[in-house]
Amino acid sequence: SYSTSVSNISVTGATVLDFTLPPIVILSGKVSDANGIGVAGVSLSANTTCCIPLSSNTATTGTDGTYSMSLYAGAYDILISFEGTSYTAATGVSITANSTRNFTLSTAQATLSGHVRDSGGAGVDKISVSASSVSPDGSFIRGSAVTAADGSYSIPLLSGTYTVGINNTCMPMPPDFSC
Repeated sequence: SYSTSVSNISVTGATVLDFTLPPIVILSGKVSDANGIGVAGVSLSANTTCCIPLSSNTATTGTDGTYSMSLYAGAYDILISFEGTSYTAATGVSITANSTRNFTLSTAQATLSGHVRDSGGAGVDKISVSASSVSPDGSFIRGSAVTAADGSYSIPLLSGTYTVGINNTCMPMPPDFSC
């Protein structure tokens, strides 16, 4: 997707305002594990590095770890998501022509787990638990899970220090409320 805007346009009479889209380019490559083997099912998102114009796109790796996505020319941050963990793999990548960019998957090295309980000690299901962090190189890392029927959750993460929170969009209410 792509969006842009122009502010303070004075319109009187027959005012003309033309827009020109940037060229479309292809970003492709391969996501491999530490042994150089392609990893299937990895989600990649390319998001513009500034506010306007906004542009983003996503792709998922195939069975051999390759991906391809169409983007408007620009600068992007590349986010990788796999098995519940997301992190910024590259920042400020300038893509002005068809480009190849390969990544080595950073796999979860740790697990954060626990329970969400109500005031009576019973587990609460359908609660979103998220953990986020910024690594020393400025990369954004996040993971999330939704609690099971017993209120338990488990989030695979890269080792580090995180801010952890819950989001209850479905507030349990006695006695016959359901989400």
